[in-house]
Amino acid sequence: MVSAVSPCPRESNNRELIHIHTTALLFPALNQLLPIFLLFYMAVEVYTRHPNNKLHIVTTLLFLFLSLVFLGDFLFAILPSYVAIEVLRYVKYTAVFLTLTAALYFFAYISRLRLRGLLLHLVCLAPSLGVVWLLVSPRSLVMVSVEGVRDGGFSTPFFAFLVAAVGYCFFWFFLCLFAAMRRTSTHHQLKERKRNQIILNGCLLVGCLLSVGYAGSKFIAPDGSPIADMIYAYGILAWAYAIRLSMVRYDMLSTAGKRYELLFELSPNGTVVLDDRGDIVEANGAFRKLAGIAREMRLRGLPLSALFHGNEAFLLGYRQSFEAMTPLELELELVNKAGERYEVEIRGEFLEIDGKLQSFLVMLDKTEDKNNARMLEQLAFEDVLTGLCNSRRFEAEFRAMLLDVRTHGGQLGLLLIDLDQFKWINDTLGHTAGDQLLQQVAERLQATIPPEALVARLGGDEFAILLPLVEDADEPSLLAEGLLKALTKPLVLRGTSYVVSASIGVVVAPEDETDPEVLLRQVDTAMYAAKHGGRNRFCRYTPSMNENAQEQLKLLSGLSTALEKRQFELLYQPQFDLATGQVTVLEALLHWRSPELGYVAPSRFIPLAEETGAIIPIGSWVLEEVIRQLRIHLDRGCIGLCVSVNLSASQLREAGFVDRLSELLCRYGVPPRALRLEITESTMITDMRRMHQVCKEWMIWALCSGSTMSASAIPR
Repeated sequence: MVSAVSPCPRESNNRELIHIHTTALLFPALNQLLPIFLLFYMAVEVYTRHPNNKLHIVTTLLFLFLSLVFLGDFLFAILPSYVAIEVLRYVKYTAVFLTLTAALYFFAYISRLRLRGLLLHLVCLAPSLGVVWLLVSPRSLVMVSVEGVRDGGFSTPFFAFLVAAVGYCFFWFFLCLFAAMRRTSTHHQLKERKRNQIILNGCLLVGCLLSVGYAGSKFIAPDGSPIADMIYAYGILAWAYAIRLSMVRYDMLSTAGKRYELLFELSPNGTVVLDDRGDIVEANGAFRKLAGIAREMRLRGLPLSALFHGNEAFLLGYRQSFEAMTPLELELELVNKAGERYEVEIRGEFLEIDGKLQSFLVMLDKTEDKNNARMLEQLAFEDVLTGLCNSRRFEAEFRAMLLDVRTHGGQLGLLLIDLDQFKWINDTLGHTAGDQLLQQVAERLQATIPPEALVARLGGDEFAILLPLVEDADEPSLLAEGLLKALTKPLVLRGTSYVVSASIGVVVAPEDETDPEVLLRQVDTAMYAAKHGGRNRFCRYTPSMNENAQEQLKLLSGLSTALEKRQFELLYQPQFDLATGQVTVLEALLHWRSPELGYVAPSRFIPLAEETGAIIPIGSWVLEEVIRQLRIHLDRGCIGLCVSVNLSASQLREAGFVDRLSELLCRYGVPPRALRLEITESTMITDMRRMHQVCKEWMIWALCSGSTMSASAIPR
């Protein structure tokens, strides 16, 4: 029979001691070693992010001192008693006072209190007096062992100082946080306020945990349960993590990576990172706008093709660039998911991150730049008033079409249009009405010309039409006839209908010429031929018009000096009364005898004088000469003599015309009844309102002077 053998008492005691020793080491390892590693990691993280920043240096020291506190607790738990008390004195509690000092500096920096120089250091270094106390009076801290559980004991003065130091520090902590919260109360400091709120919550949390741990150690587990120590440890660790979180999330850690992250997010250019499948890894707000995607929509993992479906040029260019691993460069128009159109410039590069190939695309929104460029081009090549081509674009198109004619054959028609009544409407109704007239004329020209033709406003009331692909040389003339019909239809200006006409010159290249300057001179000559031929007509250029143009040039040159050189003379044509056979009136006729040109008929030079404005000084000379000669004939006894003088519209539009006329009559002592003013129908139609005003002023003057007025045409 085999009997059971009981274990040796010594062996049993050894096992029990090993179990107790293992259990005693487990809690210090959990309470102190894990926080030490975490705090050391956070200290290294903070310091490497910005080694030269004061706040980062202080935060690093704060985490290192906290790790020394936990290291002191760990060593105190495992080392022999005679060494443990020294660790408690020179490691743990020295680190406690240094932690309080570093924490004060930290809170002073984030709150930006107006503490400078010596005052700042006095406030922050006050807790470090505890280190001096421990060095001077080491017996203020002793070892206490209750039922095998070690603990630190304090002298009453030292305990009072420790409590006062902690209270002092918490006072400054909350004062600094209050100042920081107050300083960041405005909406533009919202991010900094959130940072301070996290730190405040961390302080409140650690305060609560320390209170719970203290209450538990005194009332719930007064026998030295390690649970209270764990609450202490992880409460302080939570506070340290709150500081680290606030700095990382709300930009207190100003690292190169953070700066690039800010640049990425705040960049006005759309930026997106894609993986090797073309799926989105990351995108900024500007890219979301270009893609027409709401900010809250998840983009990660979404294929790029899903955002720009239908933009085949972009997707094809991206695929080709990705396959060839070459930088992407594109300029195109994109249509996003919202249906918005953007003109973008796309630049792309490829990079390998953690062994994975990714593409980095930057989209520059060029829509506004393109619109501005188009606007500048429009201003450079388009007439702002009418929307037609301007003279600059006309010249470029004209030369290009002529080059095509010379190179490939064919014919090109050129029409030059000048409005006949524009100056009168512009002067009478004002520039606004003149602008409206030009706009309506431009619309009619656009509606009349064929699709391949180009119409331009060259300036003022002058328009030009280029008619390419002409098969028959008569096509431009047929178009000119259609334009005349379209332009003579009434135009409505300020609620009233007006009829305007035009004079059109026509040339055809290469039949007439192929040189652009020569063609422009020819079409200008043809246009003036139409105007001199009675207006409201067109003229096809003929070589004989050059002779007429040369003659016109000579007339203009001579006309400019004819008055000064006394080359004008007045002849009088009598008008008879058929019943009595007596002369009733003499009509004054102006003649021009030029030494170079010979006798020039009025029909040749009067229209030129009207166009150039020379008619005004010539007309003034005629009036004064007629009145002067009237005085001579009256002195010779021709009492009933009456002389008729033709007036031009330009003379009547001159301000003070009646005053000057009355002054001449008074100066020479000629009665008004001796002068008859001839106002032609064309003159009256030109400016009816002005005709009424002049005749009214003349009649009032004549009646007031006791005489009568005689005029062949008085509008009624």
